[in-house]
Amino acid sequence: MYSLKPKNKSVYVTNESLSSKYKAGAAKKNGKFIIISNTGNHVRKTVLHEFGHTLGMDHCVNNKCIMGTRNIMTCNGEFCNNCKTKLKIK
Repeated sequence: MYSLKPKNKSVYVTNESLSSKYKAGAAKKNGKFIIISNTGNHVRKTVLHEFGHTLGMDHCVNNKCIMGTRNIMTCNGEFCNNCKTKLKIK
């Protein structure tokens, strides 16, 4: 279901494990699609994190922020105020 319209984003879900580098999901910065593994317990958080990358977001230093790195256990499932501000600017 890939779309050539630049505003559209696609999410692909697999039951297969991803590579060791991309354990839960992957997305290119400003990209058009997300791929995630449905093998974990944190699908929602992974989709939001990877979606942030497709919107041009980098990783955040705040481990409670959805854009933090390797923060599944400490993440509150939301963007921090700093990341929310960046999203509003774009």
